[in-house]
Amino acid sequence: MNALSMNNNNNQNNNNNSNDMDRDPFDDGFLICTQLVKTGGADQGGLQVGDVFVEFGHYSKKRFPGLKSIANLVRRSAGKEIPVVVWRKLEQMGNMDDDAGRTVFQKLALKLKPLQSHDADGGGVLGAVINTYPLPEMKN
Repeated sequence: MNALSMNNNNNQNNNNNSNDMDRDPFDDGFLICTQLVKTGGADQGGLQVGDVFVEFGHYSKKRFPGLKSIANLVRRSAGKEIPVVVWRKLEQMGNMDDDAGRTVFQKLALKLKPLQSHDADGGGVLGAVINTYPLPEMKN
């Protein structure tokens, strides 16, 4: 697991032209992990429920044809590492009773290795439920 940056006021590029404190770090997210199978390839790679993907292999928010493309990539990658980048919400900092608290985020680079499936297709399985982000109930 490789931490790329930490806090909601830092980004990977440290671009001084924008105020990241006002930016939601999940804005560049396009997938979210909603369930995880313990001992599966995603779990072994360090993925956690709630992680928001900003990169999944060569896919990103700008280059994302749909969930079927992610499923196909996982099936083709049994036993091979898929590089991913996720935002993870770590904790609430400060006093929870007032508005001074702030949420801390961490951007992580992970390598997920799909395990070999034992079904008739024989492709890779990740052991995670991954949905598009934001989820319908999260949208305004």
